[in-house]
Amino acid sequence: MPQPLDSFAFNIFDSSIVSAASTDGWVYFVNNVNPTAVPQSTAVQRKYRVTSQPVTAKDASNAGLKQIAFSPHTRNILLFVLSREVMVFNTVMHQSIASIGLDLSRPAFSHVFFIRSHPQILCCFHEDGALSVWKRYAV
Repeated sequence: MPQPLDSFAFNIFDSSIVSAASTDGWVYFVNNVNPTAVPQSTAVQRKYRVTSQPVTAKDASNAGLKQIAFSPHTRNILLFVLSREVMVFNTVMHQSIASIGLDLSRPAFSHVFFIRSHPQILCCFHEDGALSVWKRYAV
């Protein structure tokens, strides 16, 4: 039985590509999305299971996928927001290329958003209402 979808994101660079996530952590990529037509079953190109290993029993209920978001600044980059980690996923290479992790003293992530005028900055809301800002540095 298919799981209900929890989150979805349109690729800002190619609006015919949509990524959707189910409540149990499966991520699906749907190509050739057309608002006037029903997607064909062959349009689902890839699916991945995104999970994070819970560190403690307390975190086990929050270990799932919270949000998915395409980067508005970098082509082919998708972010997976888990409770204690934000994974940066390259959709061309089909692998995770970076991550941001939280230590146990910090509250879990809730969701992320981007600042259009500052491509190197990622803002994260946490479950307790806190806001954290992460900056990418060139190496």
